[in-house]
Amino acid sequence: MIKRIFIILLLSILLVLSCTYYFRANKEEEIKPLVSKSQSVIDRKLINKKELTITYFEGNMIDEVIKYGNKVTKLIKIENNNNEKVSFSIKFKESMISNQDVTYYVSYSNNNEVFEKMKSDNNKLLEDQTLYYNLGVEANSSIYFKVEFLANNTTEETTLKGILSIDTNLTDKELFLEDFKIIHEVVKNKVYSVNGIETKGYYTINLTSLSFKDLNYTYRGIVLIDAKDYSLIKYIYNIYNDKVMLLNYNYDTELKQNLIKKSNKNEIEKINEETVCASYTNKECTLFGTLPKSNKKTTKQFTDMVNDILSISKENLSTKTLDTKSYIYDINSITSKYNGIKGYIIVDNRNNKKEIYITISDGFYSVLGYNYSKSGEVKERSGTLRMYVELTYNMAAETKEKACNFVSLKDCISQ
Repeated sequence: MIKRIFIILLLSILLVLSCTYYFRANKEEEIKPLVSKSQSVIDRKLINKKELTITYFEGNMIDEVIKYGNKVTKLIKIENNNNEKVSFSIKFKESMISNQDVTYYVSYSNNNEVFEKMKSDNNKLLEDQTLYYNLGVEANSSIYFKVEFLANNTTEETTLKGILSIDTNLTDKELFLEDFKIIHEVVKNKVYSVNGIETKGYYTINLTSLSFKDLNYTYRGIVLIDAKDYSLIKYIYNIYNDKVMLLNYNYDTELKQNLIKKSNKNEIEKINEETVCASYTNKECTLFGTLPKSNKKTTKQFTDMVNDILSISKENLSTKTLDTKSYIYDINSITSKYNGIKGYIIVDNRNNKKEIYITISDGFYSVLGYNYSKSGEVKERSGTLRMYVELTYNMAAETKEKACNFVSLKDCISQ
């Protein structure tokens, strides 16, 4: 009886061990390395926000010693299951070449049978380079590429190491420019989320406190907000990713590539709230996250309101018959749509053209003597929009007479 129990226990242990080995073996077979010298590698990669399935047959790593006249060949299949064409490049990364006598050739095929060699002005292999730009795979189709490396040194063997990669056509700097537009929009929306900045000063935002979608890289760094004039906020960027960095950049409408530099560890280590603040101003900086929500309008809300009032004024005036004189209207007599505003609409009709000016403030922002007829709508980021200063406003528009004189008119008829 004891012998039978012992046999049953032994068989049970063997069965458990067999099952464990079977499932572990299957699991290991399912996991493919992203880099391999001999195993086929399948990589699903986002390029221009479109996923491609890339198969590197017999691996994407090269680690070979090649004799003169011999070559190493790698085969790649790219599948595009999207409904539009995707462009890409073939790159050779993390490379080491023992001499400069290696050439490469890239061929393509739609069926993995007949390959056509692609023309290139220079086929000499250098360390870490893009082998071919501006390749493409059509929508819902696949394409094969054969990459061949040929040793040309007649006196010694060539050691060749590196990793083949299907990648975007864009450079690291171009990808940064693409991402920067998204980053700046998120930063602006963060300012808008508290209705702008009501208290003059300097503020910092750490990028790790923000959420981003569809970026090509992960970013770190500090954005300093200069709000000493909160009607014209300045954004100063000190941000970086693993490849490139942007330091002490005062935001303009267009970021130039030459301002983007290769990431430098020594420079990056200095980027924090204290050092960024001290490098820009001798004043103290406040964490933006501590700001309460403001009761005032954002600059966009204010300019939208001003342009709406101008549009209403233009429409009202279009039906009026005026003498060839100058006229001034209290803004609140033009429309009751907005509360807490003051100012005037001034009309120069001396030449019978109804030229419209506006002076307006909501107690936070102001626009003084703006010629709407000549300049069109008020822009959010312009010298036209200013922080409200009572003394300055009163000099320009304390009375109707002052408002009229401020735009170089006299004897405006009050309406």
